[in-house]
Amino acid sequence: MAHSHHVRHTCTVAAPAIVVYGLLADAPGWSRLFPSVVHAERDPAAAGEDVLRLWTTAAGGVGDVRVRLTPDPDALTLGFRYDGPRPPAAARSGTWRIRPAGGGCEVALDQAYAAAGDGPERLAPLRAAAGAAAESGLESLKQAAEAADRIGDVLLTFADELEIAASPEAVHDFLWRAGAWPERVPHVARAALTDVSPRAQLLELDTVLPDGSTHTTESARVRPGPGRIVSKRLRLPALLAAHHTEWSLTETAAGVRAVHRHTAVLRPEAVPDFPGAGATLAEARAHVRKALGTTSRETLRCARAAVEEVGTSPSGGR
Repeated sequence: MAHSHHVRHTCTVAAPAIVVYGLLADAPGWSRLFPSVVHAERDPAAAGEDVLRLWTTAAGGVGDVRVRLTPDPDALTLGFRYDGPRPPAAARSGTWRIRPAGGGCEVALDQAYAAAGDGPERLAPLRAAAGAAAESGLESLKQAAEAADRIGDVLLTFADELEIAASPEAVHDFLWRAGAWPERVPHVARAALTDVSPRAQLLELDTVLPDGSTHTTESARVRPGPGRIVSKRLRLPALLAAHHTEWSLTETAAGVRAVHRHTAVLRPEAVPDFPGAGATLAEARAHVRKALGTTSRETLRCARAAVEEVGTSPSGGR
């Protein structure tokens, strides 16, 4: 039988305990909170339990797992237990504990893990992973909580959409097979696509900017459900602390409504030094909205041109 091993990590946060707990309890927001989380959403088939479907980056890939949550707002704790954790882990669980202290709070992350066999070759990577996850998670939580009072200034959400006379499957295929974009999307000069699984991939793009320069982006993309592609940017420009997008496709009488939603978090400390954006946060927000929206709309138009052309050609046969 595998033996359980326990480890505790702590940090001090200069923010109210209830703010810290609120960030943790908002589990679908973990993709903005924790660097390794690509996407998180509650499982609607959990029959009353608080179950999270979590897509994370690990070992150069992307995988998903179910996590059972045990929130307790009165005690300011959040327990978690993984269903079928990734090998070599045989079990993984833990509890976030928050205690008011002075003008802020103390946060402790207790973790328990077990391997299928207690040999050092199995335990060492689990111990290292638990330590790295705790340190990264606590630091991210601390930064988010201490900046929570200005989130309205740095959080930017918007969407672009387009009606396309084609099936949702055809549009989804165009968006998911991004390795072909250099031949189909003018602003994409290079695409390196790695399919990690049927529902997850890593995508690296070289994008040509309006001034002629080339910008490289790296993202993890997952398909959490029909007609949806969710992406988290892994390599960020100096101006952004986070950037997530979701393509959603809804069938209509005329074809499909394709929507591309963006959620971006700006780094206010980078704004004054950002060329072309100006020295104010408002100008930086406008710059980001314009830049991201321009590429979104162009990609949507290219998708429409590609799938409508196929659908109306003699061999396309819609």
